[in-house]
Amino acid sequence: MDEAKIVAVHDGWIAESPDLRAHAELINKSLDFLDWLLNLQDHSDSDHLALLRLSVRCFNSCGAALRLLRCGHWQPAIMVTRDLYETQFLLDLLLGDTEKLKAWLTLTARERDQQFKPIKVREALDARDGFKEKKRAIRYKMLSTYGAHATPEGFSIISPNNLTIIGPFPDQKLLQSLLEELAMVIAHAAVTISPIVKPTERDDVERKLAFLKFLEGWRRQFFNRNAGVNGEQGS
Repeated sequence: MDEAKIVAVHDGWIAESPDLRAHAELINKSLDFLDWLLNLQDHSDSDHLALLRLSVRCFNSCGAALRLLRCGHWQPAIMVTRDLYETQFLLDLLLGDTEKLKAWLTLTARERDQQFKPIKVREALDARDGFKEKKRAIRYKMLSTYGAHATPEGFSIISPNNLTIIGPFPDQKLLQSLLEELAMVIAHAAVTISPIVKPTERDDVERKLAFLKFLEGWRRQFFNRNAGVNGEQGS
């Protein structure tokens, strides 16, 4: 099916649904916020530059995932969304621990793979935050099973109603699920990244506060409905 037609179908569904419009608006506002924030100031040192570059990776992954899901490429969209989660988790860990950041930058590739593999990062964050339900791991496993790894379970993504489809296709249920997922993770990434850059001008501070206020409104509306990712209750 022509991707342009799929995009038109999906955009129509988004326009018709207040919930989907809210998710799409949060994604767009998060991307706009990150684009503005990451261009606000130069890096101060190599450590700061590394954090900014991880932030750019979050921005790029979200943009790619959004394009893929709008075009109906569901499995790649899930795979890139998992990459966004993985990068956001790592950034969250490194941002709060300068020693870990220095280790991540200076260890050999083999040592880094051992000490900062995704499971180690998730376990460190859960221990730091006092989370025992391992919701990060559950979310990561789900995205791995259905999008990043070739599994029998993943066949359901390309076979709606048990009918396998070659190439992209429109799907309202998948659109809703992935748009919600992407909204949650990019918003959390934006909040994680926000302290890296500290605005000094009044207009910049007000812009930052306006984004956080919009995000809080979205959280109040959808927080208790969604499965959540990064916290005991999903935040």
